[in-house]
Amino acid sequence: MGGKGNGRDHAVPESFFATPKAEESAEAHATKRETHQGIAAYIRGFYNPLRLHSSLGHWSSNAYARRVQHADQPSSMRSAT
Repeated sequence: MGGKGNGRDHAVPESFFATPKAEESAEAHATKRETHQGIAAYIRGFYNPLRLHSSLGHWSSNAYARRVQHADQPSSMRSAT
């Protein structure tokens, strides 16, 4: 394996999957389906809407996506919020 930036550098996915393992899986799930449901609920209910990400300037994923989408809209289409 090469250095940082190499196609085989798994730091980003390893970092991503380490977070739910530490934060969501405090309890064991009885079935694979329960595991999938627990991870999906964690991602939709906490990771994307609430958890702040340093790589996004300490914004949540959802807030950052709205900010980028809002910036991409022509000013005539932006809401007055």
